[in-house]
Amino acid sequence: MQVHFEHNQWHKAIAMFSRTDSTISEPLETRIMHYLVGIAGEIGEAHQALTNIIVLRAQGETEPVEVYDDMLLEIGDLIWYNSLLMNTTLLMSEEISDEATVGLDYGIDNLAIELDENTVSNYRALVGTEGFDALGYVSLLLETHLMKRVTERLDDFKKVFFYKTEFTVEELEALNQFSYDTHRLLQTCAFFLGTDVNKLANMVITKLKSRYPEQFTPQLSEERNPEKEMEAVQEAKEKGNEDESTQAQ
Repeated sequence: MQVHFEHNQWHKAIAMFSRTDSTISEPLETRIMHYLVGIAGEIGEAHQALTNIIVLRAQGETEPVEVYDDMLLEIGDLIWYNSLLMNTTLLMSEEISDEATVGLDYGIDNLAIELDENTVSNYRALVGTEGFDALGYVSLLLETHLMKRVTERLDDFKKVFFYKTEFTVEELEALNQFSYDTHRLLQTCAFFLGTDVNKLANMVITKLKSRYPEQFTPQLSEERNPEKEMEAVQEAKEKGNEDESTQAQ
């Protein structure tokens, strides 16, 4: 069953993501640090997965479907971490001040906002440009722009987490803005990779359901079976394609 995350349904995605969050019972500061470090780590993994495909194509080879889907799953993992980060900044606002939410312009419902037509039109024109490399462009967005932004947030938040400095409303707003901007960047990446954040979120949920049938446990984390997880993702994707074909008829 494919879950559609639009029309404010990202709350369902957050609930599904939270099911496999190893820090869900930890203090909010710990969870935020977990998500920021996770985003930084997934950027590196996504960059490596993109590079592997770029190298294969440069050698005149076509990557297996599983290799491309594995790369998409790395982007999906970024969606997982970032969505939970946005949710946690909203929870954190309740701890800091009753007025803290005034500066939080971007809530979970904003994740359902799609790219506007003008943006999509510009992106399509870019794809049609001679010599344009979509994979290289996505890799550049992640490795330069997003890595720079998450490093800035980590540098600021480490003072709160390790040095126990006051977590201000301004820092909260900066994290909220970061998570919103990151989601928009991931939407852009998904577009250039021929998919969208809904499909990527579903891929991640399917992978994690295969890894953690009930909930996260350290043991299952160590005993993960990538082949089994990819089989589950492939089956779900085929089922989703069948459903789309039936609806089109």
